[in-house]
Amino acid sequence: VLEKLRTQYANLIRAQAVFSADKKRYLDEAEEVHSYISEQLFGFKMKSCPTISFRTLADLPDGLWWALGADHWEESGKALLTSAERMPVLSLGMVLLVALLLLSRRRIDAALERTGAKIRRISTDRYAHTAEALLWTSLLAVPIPLLIGLTGWAFDQTPMPSDWLRGLAGGLEFAAQATFALGFLAAVCRPGGLGASHFRWNGERLARFRSAIHWFLAVYIPAFLLTSSCVYGTASDYFGSVGRVSFILAHLWSLIVLWRLFQGSHGVLASFTREHPKSPITRWRHLWFPLLLAVPFLLVVFASLGYLITAVEFSLGFLKTLTLIAGGS
Repeated sequence: VLEKLRTQYANLIRAQAVFSADKKRYLDEAEEVHSYISEQLFGFKMKSCPTISFRTLADLPDGLWWALGADHWEESGKALLTSAERMPVLSLGMVLLVALLLLSRRRIDAALERTGAKIRRISTDRYAHTAEALLWTSLLAVPIPLLIGLTGWAFDQTPMPSDWLRGLAGGLEFAAQATFALGFLAAVCRPGGLGASHFRWNGERLARFRSAIHWFLAVYIPAFLLTSSCVYGTASDYFGSVGRVSFILAHLWSLIVLWRLFQGSHGVLASFTREHPKSPITRWRHLWFPLLLAVPFLLVVFASLGYLITAVEFSLGFLKTLTLIAGGS
């Protein structure tokens, strides 16, 4: 009996060694395939969809009907209910927090304006008032992004979600980050806010920049969510139609917003260029402004030619860069 056990044990050890070797070989090959596909798709060696054509536009109605279908709305509603049932205390707490922040906006806005009034007098001017203004500004910006992020997180917790819901969840997570970053900048630009009261920035310029942020988010975020919902699995059948067209519309809209923001005598830099004619920004504006407009235009071209995944990656990087530049300025 002992001899049989020793033999069986030795056979198991050999089988385990073979299995471990096969597993390692499989993982190595999977990593090579993943790296190869990433290299091909996240560049210009392989198209993620065919070049745009009349067929793309012809497929658009069916794609929109699929993306906005009642079954998807039903699935998303069930996902929210399931998440609330699994974590009732956390879900209720976050909803109440968002509601409290929305209902307290007037008081937060008043508190923000009081910090601006305090720094106008030398006797009450303190760095602490600017830090307090940063806190109030963040509270003004956070409710909607928090609600978007919570929705994406709830969708992501759904067991066995559809490919549509899986893509939408990822899109909502990014949308929450982008909405908070740009919403914070918009709150900085509000009348009596951090930019006007604490940094003494031009009020007309702030109003124009704030309006541009709101117009940009109103179109870009819904279009981006449509694109992200078509990324995974069977949903990718509509990536080249609904996903691509919504991506193109978002970036054509971005180009228009950028043009209106900087162009003309009422642009955000118009007074700066008049007051500082020898500044590098003024002298090189005929170079950097066309280059800035070229970015969304080139993304539209890449998406139209079929390099949609590459265009999406570049777009996300471009948006993050613009947010950092705007925040730093």
